[in-house]
Amino acid sequence: MRFGLILFCAAAICLATEAQLKLPIRMIGDTEYYYRKVKKKETLYGISKELGITSDDIIKYNPSVKSGLKKDQWLYFPVDDFNKTRNVDKSHAKEIIHYVEPGETLYGISRVYNISIDDLMAANPGLSNGLKSDSKIVIPAQKGKVTKQLRPYTIKKGETLYRVSANNHVSIESLLEANPGISPTNFKAGEIIMIPPAEKKEIEKSNRPETVFIAKKVEKGDTFESVAAKYNTTTKEIKDANPGNKKLKKGSFVYVPVAQATDSITNEDIAETYRNVHEVEELKKINIALAFPFESENNEPSQKAELYTDFYKGVLLAANDYVDDSIQINLDIFDLSGSNFKSVGLSNSDDMKNCDIMFIAGSDTDIKEASEFAKEHNINIINAFEVNDENYYDNERFFQVTTPSSYMYSAVNNMVENSFANYRMIFISGEETEAKPLITHLKATKLTKQTISIDELEDTEIFSAIVDNDKKILFVAEQSSTTMLSKLKKALKALSEECPEYEYSLLGYPEWLNYPASEPFFHKADTYIYSRYTFIGNEEKAKKANNDFEYWYGKKPLRSMPQMNIFGYDLARYFIDTIRQNGNDFNIAACESEGIQTCLDFKRVSNWGGFVNTAVFLIHFSDDNSIEKTIIK
Repeated sequence: MRFGLILFCAAAICLATEAQLKLPIRMIGDTEYYYRKVKKKETLYGISKELGITSDDIIKYNPSVKSGLKKDQWLYFPVDDFNKTRNVDKSHAKEIIHYVEPGETLYGISRVYNISIDDLMAANPGLSNGLKSDSKIVIPAQKGKVTKQLRPYTIKKGETLYRVSANNHVSIESLLEANPGISPTNFKAGEIIMIPPAEKKEIEKSNRPETVFIAKKVEKGDTFESVAAKYNTTTKEIKDANPGNKKLKKGSFVYVPVAQATDSITNEDIAETYRNVHEVEELKKINIALAFPFESENNEPSQKAELYTDFYKGVLLAANDYVDDSIQINLDIFDLSGSNFKSVGLSNSDDMKNCDIMFIAGSDTDIKEASEFAKEHNINIINAFEVNDENYYDNERFFQVTTPSSYMYSAVNNMVENSFANYRMIFISGEETEAKPLITHLKATKLTKQTISIDELEDTEIFSAIVDNDKKILFVAEQSSTTMLSKLKKALKALSEECPEYEYSLLGYPEWLNYPASEPFFHKADTYIYSRYTFIGNEEKAKKANNDFEYWYGKKPLRSMPQMNIFGYDLARYFIDTIRQNGNDFNIAACESEGIQTCLDFKRVSNWGGFVNTAVFLIHFSDDNSIEKTIIK
């Protein structure tokens, strides 16, 4: 995902106290230090005022002065620490620039940033003309969650997970927990992440200097060598810090550079933290749960409940594929009929907590409660049925299987603009109903566009008078009804016969795939049909799946689209195989996948959100009677 971030601050950026000191510089070992010699009767307060730093800064690098200053004592300050220009932002970010991704909606962006649509519209007057991919919109962050517990940050070129955590005084663990979409391997410039509040322990760690200077009282027998050995430093560095002292005298003080213990973070340490946060492990057993309103106690369950049962049986058949494999698949079902997820979850808490995958169906409340339960217990929760659910904005392990309409229309738009760039797109309007939602999206494309009525298309004389033959044509019906399809068949047949000079293709709707008798027409019209689901190209596999279902369960599956037994089989196979391969780590990039009737390509909506399926099938019935199926997104 690509985001950009620009911060506009109301208050000026001020410089921290670490400004250059007006002191001479001395090399100690291979490090430069400002130095100053304490004079008689000087105080810590007076020296701090003279140098323009705090007393704490002096003590930080010279901890011995905490017990009092000594005449002729050397004070040291690392040049690098005081030459840094550390920016301290005294105000919150006022505006974020968000780059619109294909398929995103205004509502979706408002959910990602937890801001109202009204506030978005107020900050972006141009949104009244619609939302376009790759456009930039302003997010007034002070009104969203990003200014409360978390704040947005754009990863800069060359930055690592460790560096960002250290610079912002948060632990790597906290950073990973706040951004489940990032990992040590996918951490790249340009991504927006959320930074948690600074942690006291991390602030103290970052403020600890690498080296401090202590005043050591020389005792009988002390030498430069013995003191160096005692404090794990070198004789040279002690002599550098005590110029003019050729020999140590009992009762005098020698100033010793002492290296502070630092946390050594290796790449393996970071990887181990990541694995712990995400509970990544090689699984020998996968526990699957289905929480559906099965109506198991109803002697005459509804058709919807029977479809859920077919889905469950498809999952069972998928699990059966692994019987002779090295992995164990356990399956539990929970009936939500006459109850809600919360009450069922309470009575089956231990069984549910141990799930790796949970399929959920039911009311909006059931899905929300299941999502909250799954988030608490780090369970992958799969919404296979609802199109407009929105829990994936808040739950990093929520998977929206049915491609949301906005992503589907965006995929079709991209296909049209890339494949038909030089065509004239002609919309065919009917009088029966309003235009399909896709039409609004297509009218925003850059193609040459024209709208005519179905009556004008049916009359070839009128059509040839109002439509120039300077380009190939892509016909798009504004309605998908059987009435419109029948009229199109008649009109395009006449056009081909009476005006053969016109070359054209037809863009069709998913429901048209339910009319196999129309296939000859689709070929003659060079038709492209988009759909979330199709058996085309996998007819033999679909036939075998249905035969297996009938063999094991003694009856045929119910007819539906998607066909539920195969839908359950496809999804179970996908999630079992994926979790098995990635150790339950969905930040490992997974390739798009095609099942018997389902295409899947999951994408996170943000680095702190869940997943949506962005894949759609495109079926091309070409005029040479071949059929080509591809995945678009």
